[in-house]
Amino acid sequence: MHVFLTGATGYVGSRVGKQLQAAGHTVVGLARTEASANKLRQLGIEPLLGDLQDTKLLAQAARSADGVIHTAFIHDYSDFEGAIKVEETVIATFVEALAESGKPLLPPLEQDCWEIQAIALSMTVKSWHSKMC
Repeated sequence: MHVFLTGATGYVGSRVGKQLQAAGHTVVGLARTEASANKLRQLGIEPLLGDLQDTKLLAQAARSADGVIHTAFIHDYSDFEGAIKVEETVIATFVEALAESGKPLLPPLEQDCWEIQAIALSMTVKSWHSKMC
């Protein structure tokens, strides 16, 4: 599967990306800077330059992928409410972009579930939620 991964250079996202690749998936990772894009290229992940506030880009990337895993978060604790608003907008953007598509949108999981998450990409959001929650 072709997976769009936010937070691909972060602690959780980088590990999820490795698990996805190990499971045979191709990964496109969101990168805010050219330095981050280069890091993703070195890992065999196709970079997509942009950020969480570019909802048009996020929606396009989600529609182009077979599934989305969202692990990014703006860690600006001086404006935590602003970061939460961005998070809410990102989730709403992905939900709208993937509505009626049957494509999964998966939240990050705990470390011991990363392999399960990579495998679960073939599930829809509804079936994922019913099996895992």
